[in-house]
Amino acid sequence: MNGVTGETLRKYIDLFAGRSDCYGSWTGGCIRRPVSPDLFREHLNGGTQVGIYPAMNRSTGTIVTWGCTDIDVDDYDAAHRIQEAFAMKDIVTWTEKTRKGYHVWLFPTRSIPAQSMRNAFLVVHKVADVPPTEVNPKQVTLGDGQVGNYVRLPYPNDGSGLRYIMNDDLTPMGREFFIEEAHANRVPPHKILRLADMWKEPPKQHVVIDGEIPSTLPVYKMGKLTRYVLRNGPKPGKDRSTTMFYLACCAARDGLSPEEITAVLYDADRRWGKFSNRNDREKRIARTVMEAVQKVAGETWEDAGRTNGRSQ
Repeated sequence: MNGVTGETLRKYIDLFAGRSDCYGSWTGGCIRRPVSPDLFREHLNGGTQVGIYPAMNRSTGTIVTWGCTDIDVDDYDAAHRIQEAFAMKDIVTWTEKTRKGYHVWLFPTRSIPAQSMRNAFLVVHKVADVPPTEVNPKQVTLGDGQVGNYVRLPYPNDGSGLRYIMNDDLTPMGREFFIEEAHANRVPPHKILRLADMWKEPPKQHVVIDGEIPSTLPVYKMGKLTRYVLRNGPKPGKDRSTTMFYLACCAARDGLSPEEITAVLYDADRRWGKFSNRNDREKRIARTVMEAVQKVAGETWEDAGRTNGRSQ
C-alpha cells in the first residue's frame, strides 16, 4: 500500500481529529504525547498505530468531530441496521470491519456537542433494535485530567489487513477512495442535532430485587459477579439491555453453556421486565446470548494469543 501524504493525509486528519495532547496505544493505554500530523502519517504508512480520543473540552462545553459505535461481535446485520437507520434521516455513515466486529462512523462538517453526537447514536440504536453497548463518545463531560475513551483508527498499515471501511458488497473499500468520499460527504450538523433531539431518556425502570436465585439455575457454576448482577439488576444510569448483555458475558466467562446462560437471562428478565411483555422475547434473549458468547470467545482467543507471545 502506497504511503499517504499531502491533501489526502490532511483530509484523513480532518475526519478523525480529536484530543491533541494524548492518544491511545494499539495495545491499550493512554500515551500522553502531542498528536501531530506525523503520527497520523505513521499510522497509515506503517509506523505507530494509534487510537484517538474524541471528546474535547472547550469554553462552550465538550465537543467531538466524529462519532462511532462499536459492534463488538461478528454481527454485520446489526451494523447494517444502524447504517440504514441513519440513512433514513439522510445521514451518511461508514461501516468498518474490525478484528472482532464492526464500527459505524459518522463525520459532521464541523464539531458538535458530545452529548448531541451520543444522543443521535442512541436514537438510531433504539430504532435499529441494537443494544448501545459501545457508543463513542462514551463521555459527554470531562473533569480535570480526564481524557475519556479512545477508538482505534481504520486502515492501520500493520500487515493485518483488518480495520478497513466496507463497500456495499462487504469487500474492502480502498483507503484513498474512502478518505476522499467520507470527507466530501460529511454531514451538516443540523441533521445530527435534529436526530439527537429525538432522544428521550427512558422512564425509570422497575427492577425486582428478591435476593434469591432459583435452584433451577446452575448457581454452583456462577461466579460472584454473575450472582451479584442477577440479584441486584442494572446500576443507576445503566439500561436493562446493556445490563442483560453484561450479565450474559459474565455467565459466559464463568463457563456456563448457552442453554444455561439463556435460563439465567430469562430469570433476569422476570425480575427486570425488559422483554417479558414483548412478542419477540425469545428472539431478543437468544440474540443477546449469541452476542455474549461470541464476545467472550473472542476475548479468550485474544488472551491465548498474548500468552503465546503473538500479536492478534
